[in-house]
Formats: sequence, C-alpha cells, structure tokens
Amino acid sequence: METAGEKNVIAYFRTPEAAEDAAAKLRAMRATSVSVDRVSPYSGGPLHRTLNPAGGSFDGLAELVLDTEALTPGAGVLLAADPAASGLGDGGEEIGRDIVLAAVVDATVHERALRLVAQAGGKL
Repeated sequence: METAGEKNVIAYFRTPEAAEDAAAKLRAMRATSVSVDRVSPYSGGPLHRTLNPAGGSFDGLAELVLDTEALTPGAGVLLAADPAASGLGDGGEEIGRDIVLAAVVDATVHERALRLVAQAGGKL
C-alpha cells in the first residue's frame, strides 16, 4: 500500500530473469516492497483431456488453440478473440510481457526507479 512518502512502480517484462534483475536493483534502492509474478489472461487451467475437432467434442476455439478451458461462455468468447487464438492481429509489442514487477519506493527516488526499470527492459 502506498503512503504519502511512497510511490509505486509497476512494469511488465518478457523474462523472469530481467524482472528479477530489476527487482534486485530496486531492493538496493531500499524499496519497501518488491514482487515478481507471472500473469495470464487465461482463466481456468490446461486441459487434461483429448480433443477431437472432427467429432465436435470441444467447447470452443480457446480449447483447440490455447489449450485452456474457459470458465464461462463469455470468457470463451473473449479468449477466442485473443490474437493468439484468432490470428486476427499480431497483438502488438505486448505479446510475451507476462512477468509483472511491482514495487513501492520512496517518493524521492521514484523517477530514478522508473528509469532503472525501463533500462532493464520493463514496460511501464
């Protein structure tokens, strides 16, 4: 949680190693809280059954292409619209940025922390 003398830093990375490197540098700047996690836009988990598209034994495009099961019909529609499933776009430069770095730093070093994260390859 951010207080009056603190600012947050949130950035997305392509690799855990790059995020951990930036996290170590933020810890050296005495960041009060630093975490690195992998995030995913896909609900549910991987499928544990064999799909037969010819037999119609699947719930939607997300199951066939993304190997994930939608928890609701609406989620299935959104997953099928994802460029990774539909092929209707390239997803821009954000594809592959699934590592999130979150930190809380003192307000006096906030700008320096943002530059450090950007130089390490983070997308703010």
